[in-house]
Amino acid sequence: MEIKKAIEEKPWAPEEKARVLDIIERGRRQKPRRVRIADELAYWMFLLLAIVGNFVLSVILVPFMLILSGFYLFGLLFLLGFAFGLLINVILKEIQKIEVKQHVIPILLIVALALINIYIIARFTNKLELLLQLPTPAHNPLLVSATYVIAFTLPYLYSEYKRATRKS
Repeated sequence: MEIKKAIEEKPWAPEEKARVLDIIERGRRQKPRRVRIADELAYWMFLLLAIVGNFVLSVILVPFMLILSGFYLFGLLFLLGFAFGLLINVILKEIQKIEVKQHVIPILLIVALALINIYIIARFTNKLELLLQLPTPAHNPLLVSATYVIAFTLPYLYSEYKRATRKS
């Protein structure tokens, strides 16, 4: 817990540190029911936003995947995945300030859905290229989705690495 570490670094007497930590913990336990519901609602809205955002982003990628290939396509996928991952990571960190517990399962859900979604869109784009008889070469759906998902998870992995190295 970052608050505990910050308080431990203060030049206060041990009794004062313990008292402050106790007050913070009691405040968390005694949150009004409405505040707890609002916290949960904010969390689930974030999760829904991330899932819908990934879907919208993948649909927006279709025209680009029809005309781009090679370095330009993978550069765009990496850039968009990283930017969206950064946005999601910032929102997640703000939610973790409200609610201290770690949310590993939902993060894995978002990543898995992004992987599946981009894979399906890449396959759809390949079929659309054949149907429209475009000269753009077919894209490897696994490589396309892996590129996006790796870029999408990098901000989260970096922030978790920073958090882990601060603790030790």
